[in-house]
Amino acid sequence: MQLKFSQIILGVLIGLLLVFLISTLFTHQTATCEKMEEYLTMSTGVQVYLRADSESQLDSGMQSVRAAFTQIERECNIFNPASEISRINNAPENLRYQVCSPNLFRLIAMCADIYDTSRGAFDPTVRPLMQLWGFHRKNPGLAPPTDSEINQARQHIGFSRIKIFRDSSAIFLPAGMSLDFGGIAKGYALDMAAEKCRDLGIFNGVLNLGGNLLIMGDEPVNIAIRDPIAKHKTALRTQLAHGACATSGNYERFVTYNGKRYPHIINPQTGLPMESKLIAVTILAPTASISDFLSTTTFILGRDFAEDYQRQNPGTVFILFYADDTQKKGYRYEVIGTPPYPLVPEA
Repeated sequence: MQLKFSQIILGVLIGLLLVFLISTLFTHQTATCEKMEEYLTMSTGVQVYLRADSESQLDSGMQSVRAAFTQIERECNIFNPASEISRINNAPENLRYQVCSPNLFRLIAMCADIYDTSRGAFDPTVRPLMQLWGFHRKNPGLAPPTDSEINQARQHIGFSRIKIFRDSSAIFLPAGMSLDFGGIAKGYALDMAAEKCRDLGIFNGVLNLGGNLLIMGDEPVNIAIRDPIAKHKTALRTQLAHGACATSGNYERFVTYNGKRYPHIINPQTGLPMESKLIAVTILAPTASISDFLSTTTFILGRDFAEDYQRQNPGTVFILFYADDTQKKGYRYEVIGTPPYPLVPEA
């Protein structure tokens, strides 16, 4: 007998990166149990919906997902002095060679490849600039940093300067440099959680971590992509199966100096926050790590990068939103790639 599961609605909490309204009707031959949990982790809201063959399998899946998020926070939280990344960042000059835990080293090795793919736009060593501009402070200051201060901070940036020892799972981080995986940690955590679920024989579910979404299973889930200007409204609706979605926008986090707003996405090659007509980027991709890093990278490099990447990776879709005062809604959008399901503009 084919079982029908109740409609699920997942919404991202107010103030997070991207508003998703997800609803779907799941059918499956064997899975008989379903469960949804909501909680806070990694300084954001998370919603997990899983289907499994038994209550015990379902409970194990929920525990494994939570454990994956907890592990990433324990390893990658730069604001926790006891985290592994803080230990590496704060090591004295004579101890900058550090052996990493297997999971953190896998993330670092992935970032090395992404750094090359992004032409240096995705750079986990950008933290000195984030600190300088005040994105890590409640009160950033009275004036933006000077050119001299920016140039000084840039002396400590450049992921290619890190030495990676793959045979010993170790790195050498030059003095004055530090790592911050905020541009990929949520996507990586989602992929890690999904991997743990699959190891348990759980292949269907929806994971929503602070607006980054991962769909497990081949049945499409309806998703709504938020309006980049009217944040409580929807811009587009589509469907997604067995993939991930992430958005970066200039409305997410910012600092204000002398009445001018500076978005939190910084170009590491200039040291300046990104200012352009591009106001949001949504990515549909095979994995959450890919969608996460691409949303930020594309915001910096723009449509030329999106076209080049999509040409080489046809399973990826870029949705670029531009400010446009000639449009009633104040923006226009373009799509690079072929979405797996139609994109339907909200009326």
